[in-house]
Amino acid sequence: MRNKSDFYTCFLKFQAFVENHFDRKIKIFQSDGGGEFTSNEFVKHLAYSGIAQQLSCPYTPEQNGLAERKHRHIVETGLTLLFHANVPLKFWVDAFLTFVYLINRLPLSSIGKDTPYFKLFGKHRIFGCQCFPYLKTPGMHKFSRKTASCVF
Repeated sequence: MRNKSDFYTCFLKFQAFVENHFDRKIKIFQSDGGGEFTSNEFVKHLAYSGIAQQLSCPYTPEQNGLAERKHRHIVETGLTLLFHANVPLKFWVDAFLTFVYLINRLPLSSIGKDTPYFKLFGKHRIFGCQCFPYLKTPGMHKFSRKTASCVF
């Protein structure tokens, strides 16, 4: 989003994506009391869609603790990626997107050691490519399997 005013159309696209790809409805929307979240148009849409809106108390970001911590984690690690690679700050969006991509493909103990990607799509994304190494050892029968599918 370039502006906060773009939020409503982004939310509509996100809602359509969630409902079409995962056969799930959004039930609760929690946020701070920012103007983009309390506009008449957005509040009416939530009510029409049957989505409960929960607003945190003013000046209490700790009520959105999980989101605030995750946001801080993304920002700090994204900046670390930029600075470590000596990349100009104008590429911050790419660094943050790269880090979020990695987060979604790393196992999390909070969801049973699965990856968020697996929880959403029911399949794993494997880093690497398929290879077939030569596995013949002395004394093997000539018709024995000499290779196996592996990930390189």
